[in-house]
Amino acid sequence: MGIDIDLRSPRVREFIPSKEADVTAVRLKKVPFPHVYLCGADVGDLTGLDEPEDKRILRSEESGARCDACGRAVYRGEQSRVFLYHEHETQRVLQLEVDDIFSLTSVKGLQEYLSQIRSIAARYDVNTIEFKNRKNQQQ
Repeated sequence: MGIDIDLRSPRVREFIPSKEADVTAVRLKKVPFPHVYLCGADVGDLTGLDEPEDKRILRSEESGARCDACGRAVYRGEQSRVFLYHEHETQRVLQLEVDDIFSLTSVKGLQEYLSQIRSIAARYDVNTIEFKNRKNQQQ
């Protein structure tokens, strides 16, 4: 899965906004999408434990095994189908704190900051930007 990068660290300067921007870069993290691929017991019982896990999973899919988390989500009506192993991804998310996530257009310097970090975000393979309220950390 990888390690999250705490962007408040003085060692990471690329994502630090200018003093004019009212935004704080908090964390660069990896997030599974739509969720972590959950292997069933049938994958663990396969022979060939010396081969990489992804090869065992692909081999097990050929014999009918599927992601258990997808199966449960389909059963609960939360997703329309079971995704194959290669359809499960890891996305890189840049987490930013602002004063009010419900009024992003009024955040001072946000548009300029996002333009400024576009090439940096591409270099780090950022797929998504997540905004959090600075005042209320539960959102």
